[in-house]
Amino acid sequence: MMESFNIDRFGKTLCWVVKANFRNLMFWTLGFFAGVFLAEMLVFTFADSIESAQGSALSLGIPFCLIGVLACISSIMSDVNKKTKRTAFLMLPASNLEKYLSLVFYVTVVWVACVVLSLIAGDTLRMAVRTLCFGDKWISTIPLLLDVLIPISQGPLWVPEIVFIVLMLVFIHSLYILGGTWLRKYAFVVSSLVLIALPVVVQYLCVEPGGHLNLFVIYDGVRHVNPLSYVLDVMFVILAAFNYWASFRIFKNFELITNKWTNYDILKR
Repeated sequence: MMESFNIDRFGKTLCWVVKANFRNLMFWTLGFFAGVFLAEMLVFTFADSIESAQGSALSLGIPFCLIGVLACISSIMSDVNKKTKRTAFLMLPASNLEKYLSLVFYVTVVWVACVVLSLIAGDTLRMAVRTLCFGDKWISTIPLLLDVLIPISQGPLWVPEIVFIVLMLVFIHSLYILGGTWLRKYAFVVSSLVLIALPVVVQYLCVEPGGHLNLFVIYDGVRHVNPLSYVLDVMFVILAAFNYWASFRIFKNFELITNKWTNYDILKR
């Protein structure tokens, strides 16, 4: 019986996944690159100043990054769901865990790296064209984007804040992995709707009407960590563990006949 996990087999399986989907990967990477370049060129052409152009580019770049990354993660099964690739993938000499982790690594690291590289390349090409053709300064929007996406915490309460953010990101990742594993169509849309609905439910159940869900609260003029954040930390861990477990369970039944909507029919199991 094949071992549960072997790093050499995992590496070979990952290489197969990348090679089998290389054309699709390059197509979308070039599309992201062209989209970033054209959007920034339009913004910097019609903006009143460099500062306003950077602000507009930032307002476009943040949704682009988030949507692009989450869409990539939710596409975990889409590239191997076609019949020929599906058959070849299932016949690879690797365990279910190795195959599953190779897909998770592919959409989490390889795909996301391509999105980031396309963003950097598009921004760099915009700077080069604007500098050579219009005499603009060599000013990148990437540092501002990083400042917003990766805020640097300060003060004595930075540890709970970082822990909360990391656990939240892990949960979001697990949610889109589960959605992409279970659903064959509209995985990104359904996962996004669930992600939007969850804060609304928490707000309704845990926060007084008219209040706001804050990570920190003020007691007697002193800033403290909101006790609810610790509860949410625990919930993030539990839900993320369940999502990964459910996703892997669905994947182990990937070779079974499925309907056109899902890879796992709960009513028939």
